[in-house]
Amino acid sequence: MAKKTEEAINAGVFLLFIAAIVFVVGWYVGYTNETGQIIGIFGFLSLFGGIVNIKYPEKYGHIGISIMNYFKGIGEKSANYNSKNKTEMNVKDNKVKGDLTAINAKNSQIHIINKDKTDNDKAILQIGKKTEDVLFNPPFLGKETTFRYKCIRIIVENTGQIAAKECKGYFSTDVSSVRVCWTVPTERPNATINVGDAERLDFCAFPMGVKGNYSIIVPNENGWDNFGHVDLNAPIVKLKVRVSSGNAEPTEAIVVINCEQKTIEIQ
Repeated sequence: MAKKTEEAINAGVFLLFIAAIVFVVGWYVGYTNETGQIIGIFGFLSLFGGIVNIKYPEKYGHIGISIMNYFKGIGEKSANYNSKNKTEMNVKDNKVKGDLTAINAKNSQIHIINKDKTDNDKAILQIGKKTEDVLFNPPFLGKETTFRYKCIRIIVENTGQIAAKECKGYFSTDVSSVRVCWTVPTERPNATINVGDAERLDFCAFPMGVKGNYSIIVPNENGWDNFGHVDLNAPIVKLKVRVSSGNAEPTEAIVVINCEQKTIEIQ
């Protein structure tokens, strides 16, 4: 059998298959309305074309082959279109995933940069556990007195990444809080503590050569010229030291004052 004749017979079979499907659809729709009648005509033509192609393949086969190739082309175009759409969707999906990955990476980088920047922009004040002391004669009415006192100094360090500015120190009890001075006169009333540096806070002073006296003196923010007396009424008293800054979080610590030993302990 020639190839062309075989193709014509295959086209005839294809048309008979189409006719069968069309007749089923026409039966479902109904042949009493216009749509059903059009379907019926199309089914009859497909049936007639199929029979003619099978019976006279060499004479009329080219018609059936053309019809079959037409439907085959529609199928191939549909398949190619679906394949193309699927490929494009995969490409777009991958691009979206790539964009999201890039955005997430960028956001993570921004987060890290902001975190580093935030950490680098902070001044952090820390009150040391150790204290220093020095003997001195506090002034009175602008003149040095003969009274000997032991001044206790608290060390405040900046462990941050920028200088701590406008630093203030406080002597705080349960009922009140007063400013005290920094040791270096040029840092009064408000000190600047550079990165990795420390400043001393003159916190209080004990009278020397006196026993059973539970009174201490404290400076004001400008120094010892106008110091104040604080009666503790007990040999050991707990209160607080507090340090604030214009660009750092405030910090505080418990201070245990021992009037008998004339010492303080930072807790």
